[in-house]
Amino acid sequence: MARRASTRVASQPSQESNVPQAGTRDIRFKLSSGHRPAHYKLPTSFVILDKGTKKQRTARYVRGYNTYWKDEQPDDVVRTPIDFLDGDLLVTKDEVGMQEYMLAVLDALGDSCPFKIDDPESESRAKNRLRKSSVQAQAMLYDKSETEEGKEALSIIARYHGIEVDAIDFESVVDALSSIAESDPDGFINSFDNPSVRMKSLVIQGVNAGLFLLDDDTVVKDASTSRVLCPVPIGKTHVDALTQFALSEEGKAVGEYIENNL
Repeated sequence: MARRASTRVASQPSQESNVPQAGTRDIRFKLSSGHRPAHYKLPTSFVILDKGTKKQRTARYVRGYNTYWKDEQPDDVVRTPIDFLDGDLLVTKDEVGMQEYMLAVLDALGDSCPFKIDDPESESRAKNRLRKSSVQAQAMLYDKSETEEGKEALSIIARYHGIEVDAIDFESVVDALSSIAESDPDGFINSFDNPSVRMKSLVIQGVNAGLFLLDDDTVVKDASTSRVLCPVPIGKTHVDALTQFALSEEGKAVGEYIENNL
């Protein structure tokens, strides 16, 4: 069978994610959903970013060709089905082309990829990292709760997550944040330096204080002048739309306006 030179950039192994290099060992893949159907046929192609050309291209696996780019393969090729049995697929190191294809798709699609590498050791390391981050997040939570400045920072994060800070006692706020710190420790830790978190919390305070009119589904208005401040895109809430506007150059005065009128 004729072969054609490929312009692809093969996926390289990453020390951080421990992704293997194609052809170095057998690789077992599993469905990302965690389901284990008796038979699952992978879609015949994926549109992914070609890191070499910086363009979106269609990738598909055809046995016997050293390229997985559709536009480098003949139109009349017989596509090679990729089947998962009981949610698993073992690709041996001799099947370099299929490994390269699977790794390239996984690298391009990330969390949205329908499959992932089945690596028990990697999953164990991830659980250990999550456990350590959770301990760090809980320690930060209780350290912050000991000072007035820290309590204010926690109140900001609590409002961001929809916790009604003014309706419950601070101990209940800490309990609610503890659950968040446990389920998403990295996100909780990063919240303290995230300008979006602070601004959304401030916007919520402004909304609760009646500084804005939210009776129109399509716009947010200044309550004192009825002036339209920003549109509300489909799928966004008034608070999210106003937060995004307040973080922009055009809307940077919104935060100061809220602080000056609370």
